[in-house]
Amino acid sequence: MFLSYQQRILKEILKNYRFSGQEILFDGGYGDGSFSRLLLRHVRMVVGIDIDFNPIWNIRHEKCQFLIADVCSLPFRDRVFDISLEKDMLHYVKDPEKTLREIIRVTSEKGYSNSCRGK
Repeated sequence: MFLSYQQRILKEILKNYRFSGQEILFDGGYGDGSFSRLLLRHVRMVVGIDIDFNPIWNIRHEKCQFLIADVCSLPFRDRVFDISLEKDMLHYVKDPEKTLREIIRVTSEKGYSNSCRGK
């Protein structure tokens, strides 16, 4: 059931964004990384952050980079990601507006920023 939820979100993203395969994707609230792994065949690299370490991150993938960081204060310079994604995370943060501003800040002007909340 969870995989079908992720596949529905992926389908919506693919309807709204045409991937070239060269994009660098930021995934805020990476969790176990399972959703970003669905995107790996569409992008050059995924950079995922989460507030806590997840043991599954020990499974290495050359196209994934995992970092522990606070999404309200991202350790990246402005406009470094082609695509920024937040899925099912905003209800966990203290300041959702600041979080969204940070996600937008690290997204390229020509990039795509999408906040998905499950229903």
